[in-house]
Amino acid sequence: MKLLKQILPRFGLLLLASILLLANLLPLRADDGTTIVTPYIGYRGGGEFNDEATDTRLDIDESGSFGLIVGWEVKGGQVEVSYSMQSSELTTNDSVSADVLVDVDVHNLMFAGKTILDPDLGAYISFLLGLTHYEFEPGEVDSATRPALGIGGGIDRRIDDSLGYRVGLRGLMTIFEDDDKSFCDSSSGCTIRLDNNSIMQWEIFTGISFRF
Repeated sequence: MKLLKQILPRFGLLLLASILLLANLLPLRADDGTTIVTPYIGYRGGGEFNDEATDTRLDIDESGSFGLIVGWEVKGGQVEVSYSMQSSELTTNDSVSADVLVDVDVHNLMFAGKTILDPDLGAYISFLLGLTHYEFEPGEVDSATRPALGIGGGIDRRIDDSLGYRVGLRGLMTIFEDDDKSFCDSSSGCTIRLDNNSIMQWEIFTGISFRF
């Protein structure tokens, strides 16, 4: 519920547009075996940025991730919606003595169009649009939700009519506005302010696909 309250007020139109696009594509799906559900585990890195207030380089540490992808077959490919989450720490980017500032969970809700490049191999490329939500613990830094886009690719192969496997790599860019207050505290002001307009992350993942 807290996540929904963060997402809906600011990016409700983006969510609505993505859902309507997905709904318009669904009638194009084949009659049988077209819904694909893929739970996955992964590893996510990247997430470096500069804190303008202190001129300090900060980093979302590399760590494990998990998620769920639900896809529907359409002519020439698939449309997908995915959720993923990474539990990590925000640290000063100092290889000698990195300090942990705060724990952070990074949530991604993404809609994607997926093109099959080689049906026999299962090779694909996908383009993603959605939201990134940053949630900090303890709560000195307020949570933040921002729009995100990305590109991915990998192998998605069928084992039989109902089972398959998937290995993928994707890059995600979360976008911030020039005058964005970024990661602030409601009582004491901006604890962290980005001096760049985006945060880049990458994720490698693998999962088992179930077809219905």
